[in-house]
Amino acid sequence: MDSSTSAPTTSSEKINSVTMSWYTSAQAQTEVINLARCTWEEAEKLGDKATKAPVLYTNTCFPRLKEDYPIWEDRLQVIYGLWRKLRLEQKVFYAEKARENRDLFQEPQHGDVNSDLAEIEQMLDKLNV
Repeated sequence: MDSSTSAPTTSSEKINSVTMSWYTSAQAQTEVINLARCTWEEAEKLGDKATKAPVLYTNTCFPRLKEDYPIWEDRLQVIYGLWRKLRLEQKVFYAEKARENRDLFQEPQHGDVNSDLAEIEQMLDKLNV
């Protein structure tokens, strides 16, 4: 590593530098969908109490999505596509509602994976990936 390059000093700066470079790749979208596969599928079962914003949005606005797309892999792509098309104001609304739902269901955990994935979703939204 080049010593003239300023290294990130805090752990959040280290995480951001790694994740931002990772998110710029085409592989990032595929990886996020892979990460979302399990967590979004579980969140979908919660209906209007879903803990993931894209799933909460589609559960609320597209209640027949599961019937129209019975195969989860197909439905996942549709959920992701619908979320990407949503206006920022609407995304903020559903993100807040999902956060409230998470707070209701949250159990104390070590290394909270759900909040890590939520952070990934937020970063992708900012990058419009």
